[in-house]
Amino acid sequence: GAQIFVACLFPLSGLWINNLYGVGLIVALPAWIGMPFTVFVVVLIINAINLMDGLDGLCSGLVGLGCVVLGGLFMYYGAWLHALFAFITAGVLIPFFYYNVFGTVRRRRQIFMGDTGSMTLGYSIAFLSISFAMNNDHIKAFSEGAIVVAFSTLIVPILDVARVMYVRWRAGKPMFSADRNHLHHKFLRSGMSHRTAMLAILSLALFFCIFNIVMVELINNNVVVVCDVLLWILFHSIFNRVFEKK
Repeated sequence: GAQIFVACLFPLSGLWINNLYGVGLIVALPAWIGMPFTVFVVVLIINAINLMDGLDGLCSGLVGLGCVVLGGLFMYYGAWLHALFAFITAGVLIPFFYYNVFGTVRRRRQIFMGDTGSMTLGYSIAFLSISFAMNNDHIKAFSEGAIVVAFSTLIVPILDVARVMYVRWRAGKPMFSADRNHLHHKFLRSGMSHRTAMLAILSLALFFCIFNIVMVELINNNVVVVCDVLLWILFHSIFNRVFEKK
């Protein structure tokens, strides 16, 4: 309930997804569809970021990476206030990331992130993504691939949540029950260390960011989205086969 209330602040403040830029053959969204859809997207992002907080440095690393990418894009389009917010958020996360990953409990120099921290970061990256995706000249100039690029930084956590819920549904388990089937759990079971798994997921997220930023300039948004999903499925298929053989 609290998450939905917080998510409702987006349309109330005039910030909501009003254009899908042709994704699903949909362009402009009326307010009565766009505003509830925005609430759903914000709640999804907050929970996806929260559920990825399973390794030291993973949640802060993903959000920090997203802030740097979106901050650079906002700078490119001259949206200086949004760029400033993105870089400030990334700057705040740098010392946290260091002490979360490299700190030591013995010297009382380690810090951990709870649900409040991960949900706050989820809300922050949701604000930046939706601001970039919204077709609003007061924020930035129109960009044909804005909706795809905006959520490129969130592809890994969002698709991972979708995959986990699908696996639970196929297994006949409650879709919202806790398990150990998230991407970082799979990496750890394969023998990766915590830091290696964290860096691998951050590298995967960076790949999708670069891939989408480049591809939206070359091909249709729908084709890019399909490529993202196919690449995600291909990655898991190859990983599962290698892991099973091992």
